[in-house]
Amino acid sequence: MNKKDVKGILYGKAGEFAKRVAPIYKLLDWRWCDNDSPPTQAEIEQTLGELIDSFSSEGSFSTGGLEVFYIKEDSEIGIRFSYCDSLCF
Repeated sequence: MNKKDVKGILYGKAGEFAKRVAPIYKLLDWRWCDNDSPPTQAEIEQTLGELIDSFSSEGSFSTGGLEVFYIKEDSEIGIRFSYCDSLCF
């Protein structure tokens, strides 16, 4: 699969994914560094678009809990939301 095909698949799913995770950001009150409130669905979709635009080859690109990835050998393409919290002492 070529880069254009991978990006097309990711773009096609970005809006649906943003709609699914926007309420989670709100529930967690997760604010990106340049926002006073959790990101909106539109902001999440825009950020996913920027990640997809920067996609140049196999691998993953992530920011703010969002990740887009392509693993060629497994033909795996996806968008992922990740949250990790820890307390160290």
